Amino acid sequence: MLHRCVRAIFFVKSLGMRYFNALKSGFAHRWQLVFKSPRSKKIFLVSVSFLAVSLVCFYIYKTELGWFTLDDKKIYEFNEQATTDASRFLFKKAIEELKELNFIYTVKGDINLAARMMIKIGFQYNKDGDYLTGIPILKKVAFNEKLSPEIRSEAIARLIMAYSGNEKKEIMQAIFNDNNNMIKDALGRGNMENLEDLRRAAVSLLEKAKNIYEYGYLDYLLAARKSYLLMGEIRSLSNGGIEMKKEEILFLIKRGDELTEKEINMSDFKRGGFNYDFLLSGQSQKLQAFAELAYIDRVYEKSATDVFSNLKTIRDKYYKNGYNAPSYLGTESFIRFYYASMLAHFHGAAYKKEIEGIIAPTMVETGNWGITNRKIIWRFYENELTKTERERGSNYKSITEIASISPDFNKFIIRKEWSND
Repeated sequence: MLHRCVRAIFFVKSLGMRYFNALKSGFAHRWQLVFKSPRSKKIFLVSVSFLAVSLVCFYIYKTELGWFTLDDKKIYEFNEQATTDASRFLFKKAIEELKELNFIYTVKGDINLAARMMIKIGFQYNKDGDYLTGIPILKKVAFNEKLSPEIRSEAIARLIMAYSGNEKKEIMQAIFNDNNNMIKDALGRGNMENLEDLRRAAVSLLEKAKNIYEYGYLDYLLAARKSYLLMGEIRSLSNGGIEMKKEEILFLIKRGDELTEKEINMSDFKRGGFNYDFLLSGQSQKLQAFAELAYIDRVYEKSATDVFSNLKTIRDKYYKNGYNAPSYLGTESFIRFYYASMLAHFHGAAYKKEIEGIIAPTMVETGNWGITNRKIIWRFYENELTKTERERGSNYKSITEIASISPDFNKFIIRKEWSND
């Protein structure tokens, strides 16, 4: 708003300068004859000043305060535009629109909707790679106890999503390097330099979010994070310990299914944003959890395949044409990766054609897939392949297994200089 006010002031100033220059010209001589008396000149200048101020006020009203005249339908349409721009990865435009919506809802007195706009702003910064700006915005919402439990829980979930698809230590450290009691308690005695400790802290923080308010998405996300941790701990666990953790993950998936079924029948399902935004992402987390569990018990391969097969139905029912937006494709790229990695593990070269077909879109460099890949899955591939040997997890093994089966994928990651072999 400030920059537009300044621009308006300069506009009025330029009008004044034009008038001043006119007075100096031959044309101005006729004006001076009309206003010989000081009183006439004073009246004229006051009138011009009043007109100038009126023009500035009208300009500011039309450009900055026009939302006062917006009814709920127009605000909803504006929200839809911001959501569409965000889904197309038009980060700067979406952030400006979300900031304006935050201001609108703040003035209207709806602090929870205003906070939801702040969550979306922080998440957009994170998706654009500006974590140092996005993470503090999400924390400010997450730790504000004046907000509703639903909003605070959503903010924490988005906070963890800042790193889960791009698991870099510095991002996780930015989240947990905080004196807030909730953050400190989640980290516990964990070491900020230890990646495994940070992964466990993320799970602990998600559990705290679930205690504040439970979403189906949170249960799926917890199931995926816990299954990922289980793969790293499996050699140190007894059969009984493995079984106990497996049952815990299955319970989370079941609970996620129950809550998701209720949430999609809510009248504000799409308007609320969180459930709608993460419906597909929740299924991605569910598929990942089943794929990881399949390494322990082959029976869950069918469960992961069922999730993959049902995604088209979800897309057609809830997303329609929106499924081609980069944000949707970003989620789909992870779905494809985890499903292809499971098939590679169990079937190897026998499923070469299927695996290559599933993973192929994640290598595309043009169109919406190209936009998506550069912002989402390529960051993931690069990060996993360039980790130190000590920091590598099951994702590194999955990428290399796919590369061993698909020559095109192997050439792709070598060409990107993420791998030499």
